[in-house]
Amino acid sequence: MVVRPMIVTAIALSRRLAAKVPQTITHEKVLQDCDEDVKHFLETMDLTGDKLGPLLFQFGYFNKSVFKSGTEFLARLAPFLKKLPRCER
Repeated sequence: MVVRPMIVTAIALSRRLAAKVPQTITHEKVLQDCDEDVKHFLETMDLTGDKLGPLLFQFGYFNKSVFKSGTEFLARLAPFLKKLPRCER
């Protein structure tokens, strides 16, 4: 994943950087078995320092074969979000 040049450019142009979570996490692994991917992403985002703004989670389309209901998705999302570091910014 090559993001460092993009980070430098984005920081130079903006006060805050909104970072989109990689598709590996949101589309391919759908928040499961992705601890190392999340760790790498967050370590990379730490390079932005206090310029880091919100993290954007964009998911692909989930049909009934992926999740039977929205409740099933939320049951996976909630524990994932609890693993993320809290930010006081």
